[in-house]
Amino acid sequence: MDKNILIVDDDKQVLRLLDQILRKNSYLPTGVSSAEEARKLLEKQKFELIICDIVLNGESGLDFIRFALS
Repeated sequence: MDKNILIVDDDKQVLRLLDQILRKNSYLPTGVSSAEEARKLLEKQKFELIICDIVLNGESGLDFIRFALS
């Protein structure tokens, strides 16, 4: 079973850190820096978990999660 995780955060250091931690634990993280990028990915790929910052440039993380859950 795939363990695909989507990380949405506009802080590159946070993306790198979460990527390193998750890969060490056999997960397959994909990191993006905006809700817009994340929406495009969700059209093409399924993720078992989404980790999302609440405060993003443009769209709020909460609005993105509402979209992802719909």
